[in-house]
Amino acid sequence: MKFIQYLVEGATDEPVAERIIQRSGLEPVKFMEGKGKSTIDKMLRQLTWQGNFLVLRDLDNNECAPSLLHSLVPHGTPDGLCLRIPVRQVESWLLADVDGFSQTFKVRLKAHTIKPDEAENSKRDLINHCRDSKSRNVRKGMVPEKGAQTGSQYTTLIRQLAQTGWDPERAAGRSPSLKRALDAMDRLTADGIWR
Repeated sequence: MKFIQYLVEGATDEPVAERIIQRSGLEPVKFMEGKGKSTIDKMLRQLTWQGNFLVLRDLDNNECAPSLLHSLVPHGTPDGLCLRIPVRQVESWLLADVDGFSQTFKVRLKAHTIKPDEAENSKRDLINHCRDSKSRNVRKGMVPEKGAQTGSQYTTLIRQLAQTGWDPERAAGRSPSLKRALDAMDRLTADGIWR
């Protein structure tokens, strides 16, 4: 089996990278502990990429993914490197699987209202949906207390969702940026670059 190294911003992104690599029939290997987008940006500009890599870097407040990609890799991405930009955050990809999210977090979402790639702040939206959870543990773990940005169990519960409740194929039907990422990975595999 072919190993694909991955580099992500942080702990909540790791299981997402692992799931989409495994979906391609490949084995994920963490390149290094995520230390935020500034570390990823620096590494993209300085490293000589050898081997097969998946890099996930949130779009956040940047204007558009193509201009961010050009600023990160102005001479194009090397063979074997798949740099993908979740629009706007990896949480949008998780929220895009309405069924998996609803079941895991015990919330009722109206599928037609969920357009994750259009959200300004998917992380905030995800947390706000959890405020209506039927589960006290989800509400307590995901919703931040005063002065905090996330609940005390946010990382643990998001990782659990990504590992066991999230289906990348379902999510890709509602998230164009995830669909493009899966298609790019499929091309790398079909072309024999990732195999």
